Amino acid sequence: MRKHIIFLVAVLAALGTAATAVAAPTTKQNGGAPAFATFTSVCTPLPTYEGCDGNHGDPSTFAKVTGKVNAIQAKSGIYNLGISFSGLVAGESYKLYGYHTTGDPNSYFVIGTGTADASGALNFSYQYTATTGDQISFDLNDLRVGDDNGGYGWTVVTSYWSGQPLTVGPGGLV
Repeated sequence: MRKHIIFLVAVLAALGTAATAVAAPTTKQNGGAPAFATFTSVCTPLPTYEGCDGNHGDPSTFAKVTGKVNAIQAKSGIYNLGISFSGLVAGESYKLYGYHTTGDPNSYFVIGTGTADASGALNFSYQYTATTGDQISFDLNDLRVGDDNGGYGWTVVTSYWSGQPLTVGPGGLV
């Protein structure tokens, strides 16, 4: 009898653990390594780009900007992206654009606008809904006072123009 009770308790404990595992969300986090961290200065793939001539008097300004994308898969096909940049001009306004490669020529959209803090850092959040094979790329544009290029700004760093999209694969973003 005692063996049956111990066995029953063990089975119930195992079932409780299995039920918890099944009920857990399918959240994936890319951990300490960002999903993407190789934004390119727009002056690298496009040296004749009009925005490359000013650079606030320092031709290496854009090369000093770094960025990364952290991705958390909240549920199947939905990604919460944390997009952060450093090395920006403190107090300057920037606009982050995204590009979906979904076959729609109007897949260009604004993720957000913000001002770099005193250390030159700026963060954005975006929820990306996608299916396997979809791609997303980014451009960070500088909204220079008095010369904001018609409200679009001038691209500083890019994953779009340098051909470095994040792609949704069977296991998540790559």
